[in-house]
Amino acid sequence: MKIINKKRGELNCSSPLDMVDSYLDKVFFLNEKRHQEELREKYNPDNLFNNKTTTIVNNEPPKQNVALVEVKESILTKFIKIIKKIFHIK
Repeated sequence: MKIINKKRGELNCSSPLDMVDSYLDKVFFLNEKRHQEELREKYNPDNLFNNKTTTIVNNEPPKQNVALVEVKESILTKFIKIIKKIFHIK
């Protein structure tokens, strides 16, 4: 027989299976309590209409333009690609 005081999260157990059950009940209860606190904080009616936006200050200097450079394949890489196409190697 297990007895759980949900308000305090206390466990009273008489067998190992009851201990496991009561431990899981306690963990579920604490997780649910934490979840409800997060929801209360997120949707608190007292702070519902307060301005929650934050301003982001960008202290980085503007980035410089970078040009793309076309890289030419060497003769060796072209030769290897042709061989791979012939033998269907990826």
